[in-house]
Amino acid sequence: MRIMSAFYRNNDGNEKKIHLGEMTTHVYTQKLKRKLFCPTENCTARVSFSGGRYPHFRTWKYDQHSKKCPYHFDRIPVNLGRNVTDIVSTEISYNRRQKALHDAYTQMNLSEEEREAIRISRNRHRPKAQSITTRKEQVKGEQLVLFDSKLYEDNLIFRRRNLSKRYVDEIFESDIGQIRLVMGNIASSIEAGNVAEIVVKNNDQVITVVFEESFTADPFNSSYLNKFWAINQVLDQDIVQFTGIGDIRKSTRSKRLELVIHAGTDFKVNNKDMSAVAAQIALDQYRLG
Repeated sequence: MRIMSAFYRNNDGNEKKIHLGEMTTHVYTQKLKRKLFCPTENCTARVSFSGGRYPHFRTWKYDQHSKKCPYHFDRIPVNLGRNVTDIVSTEISYNRRQKALHDAYTQMNLSEEEREAIRISRNRHRPKAQSITTRKEQVKGEQLVLFDSKLYEDNLIFRRRNLSKRYVDEIFESDIGQIRLVMGNIASSIEAGNVAEIVVKNNDQVITVVFEESFTADPFNSSYLNKFWAINQVLDQDIVQFTGIGDIRKSTRSKRLELVIHAGTDFKVNNKDMSAVAAQIALDQYRLG
């Protein structure tokens, strides 16, 4: 989850809120590094600044947010070496996510013959597993990052990991708390507003796709707000296939599985960007009208 602001605390204990528009890589490295904190009240986690295509603040490599902080996450242990004393940060870039969404849509529309041919080909050319214990001896845990960034803290370790794809009926307890690419068909029309919940189904199993305050507050998602009506328009015409990347969780209230989407570019309807679908429908209606 992107952190859009931070508190700057100087040596005298004075505090000032810093917004992304005030930050540059130079200002951060020269003046503010190690002096920025989570913007949530009573949360003492430090944050750092990451530049790149989508500048943002992110959690400091070893710090943990308070349990009630909206930016709280659990670090996931990984076994990559003998001593477990460091953090692995796995970044899934924008381009990789877009390719994964496209590949998932292609996978959903393969014929049985094509699926079998791919399975046979993969088994024939599958390489032998290579040992990874010599890559890094000291590893503590893993923190997934879903967005591009170019500035990282000193000594942070990075590795590349595949983005796991799941049909809705293939999601199990072990997927809860993980980032997954979910595939299925949109099950019913939605009550469109600023954002909306989307029910996605496959083989009689369902998951609810949710868009929370962090989604609406992110200025990069502004073009998606109030555009969810477009899904209903497409549903009137045909089956609508959904692909989306986000966090899998179980609702504490309804006990249903949920997929939390953080970025508008991280989900597609029939392999198309929802904002673009809405724009095309509006243009077609204007031409007809």
